[in-house]
Amino acid sequence: LVNLTLPPNCLLFTADAESMYTNIPTSRALLFIGNYLRREAAQFSDIPIDALMAALRIVMKNNIFTFGDTTWLQKTGTAMGTPPAPPWATIYMALNEETFLDRFPNNLLLYRRYIDDVIGIWCTTDPNTNETTWNSFQAALNDPTFCLNWEISDPSSSVNFLDLTI
Repeated sequence: LVNLTLPPNCLLFTADAESMYTNIPTSRALLFIGNYLRREAAQFSDIPIDALMAALRIVMKNNIFTFGDTTWLQKTGTAMGTPPAPPWATIYMALNEETFLDRFPNNLLLYRRYIDDVIGIWCTTDPNTNETTWNSFQAALNDPTFCLNWEISDPSSSVNFLDLTI
């Protein structure tokens, strides 16, 4: 990163999901992840997919947690504090990203996500359409069918990402 030199038509941006875990719709995520595992079953031949999906259903739909001296049943979202929560959220978002990232091959020089934090490099290919294309990218990331809202920074020569200034 110290030696990072961006082409003159490229800038950095970040995105942060607002309350990602609690906003991932459980039934939709179970469907997406189950469909993906079954579609790619050859890659997961040593994993009992139906058993895994049954276990995820139990964990994600029956999370009981304590807060102070009270006990709660989590009704929606990712089962907070459970071991599968980070990979669950990561896989859910990756499956969503498959639907839109390839629409911006000339603009996204870099797109990396760590659970609910994104860093990217946005390149302007045509100054006349850059604002429209940037707005389309933001709309795709914030597509309401994914049930996640992202706070996206304006492209800049410097950004704060995961407690680093780049």
